[in-house]
Amino acid sequence: MARLKTDNDVLKSYLKTDYMNSDQQDYFKSKLELDKFLLIKRIQSVRTEISELQSNQSDVNDNATADELLNRNLSMVQRQTKLLHKIEQALDRIATGEYGYCEQTGEQIGIPRLLARPTSSLSIEAKENQEILERRDEK
Repeated sequence: MARLKTDNDVLKSYLKTDYMNSDQQDYFKSKLELDKFLLIKRIQSVRTEISELQSNQSDVNDNATADELLNRNLSMVQRQTKLLHKIEQALDRIATGEYGYCEQTGEQIGIPRLLARPTSSLSIEAKENQEILERRDEK
């Protein structure tokens, strides 16, 4: 019986000369597809809860509580939908062979970073530069 690869298995097989080999791509594709499946289920569950909240309002106190829960759930769906798009983009990058490489520099993102954040499209350095520019723009 074949066992599923773990993060440690992927890390152990990581060699800079063998970066994003087919085993690593398969691992991240499976991981992202599972994340996508679970996220879709969560979004559907929250949407069901939103529908129930909207239909079960009776008195003023219930309305206030329901409005607060509704706002929280809508924010959650927005965040989850944004993550879902990032997962889909990562799966697209796997399909095109661009996964694991920085969108800005073309350099390797690195297996440890991808294990921590499979949707990463920027290397650590590029992400830090992006955050510096964003902070500068906020001022």
